[in-house]
Amino acid sequence: MLTRAARIRGVRAFKTSRDREGADGRDTRTTACLRARLVSAPLAALYNYFVHPELDRYRGQFEEISAEAQALTEGLTEAQFNWRPTPGTWSIEECLAHLTMVGHVEANAIDEAIEQARRNGVTGSGPFEYPSWERYILRETEPPVRNQMSAPKRFVPVHGQPITGILPTFLHVQRRFLLQLERADGLDLRRVKVPTPITRLIKLSLGTTLAQAAAHERRHLAQARKVRERLG
Repeated sequence: MLTRAARIRGVRAFKTSRDREGADGRDTRTTACLRARLVSAPLAALYNYFVHPELDRYRGQFEEISAEAQALTEGLTEAQFNWRPTPGTWSIEECLAHLTMVGHVEANAIDEAIEQARRNGVTGSGPFEYPSWERYILRETEPPVRNQMSAPKRFVPVHGQPITGILPTFLHVQRRFLLQLERADGLDLRRVKVPTPITRLIKLSLGTTLAQAAAHERRHLAQARKVRERLG
């Protein structure tokens, strides 16, 4: 069995070699060898040894969000998926479609911020303290809803889309967030800045961006849950 130190050395070497992979995405010989050497180390153990606790917390949140979305849509007909409790309120479909639209924009912005931070060596080990105004935004985003906010026009979803079109895309966004957590490990989660989906003029810390993305998803999943409860 690999020792803790050996696992950490192996993961660090693996991540370094992974960053040197070719543009076509294929493994280099070094990466392939390291993959083989690390097979005996449980993946969960490797993750826990290397990822910052804050990022590990976000990992759990995005995994729970994926599971809840699947539970919310399980067994629904297309009519139920698109059912609106009252005119002007969102269906389950619209809640998930909105989150998918926003999530794609957030994930793209996070990708850009991480790549730039890695090029510039913006590293840090934490724990990270975030500005009070960022913490306020996070509190306002979390359910239960305190203040109603209208979605920007470009994030208003189309009504009437099928489950097979919305749910897999939503889950893909969650997988993107999970991959970004690995890429963010070792970066300074406060100093790395990410533009918000609403405007690139406002930038949040990377850590707050990830937390706010999960909070925003919980907000609309709670909204979708109420619709599901009314369906019976």
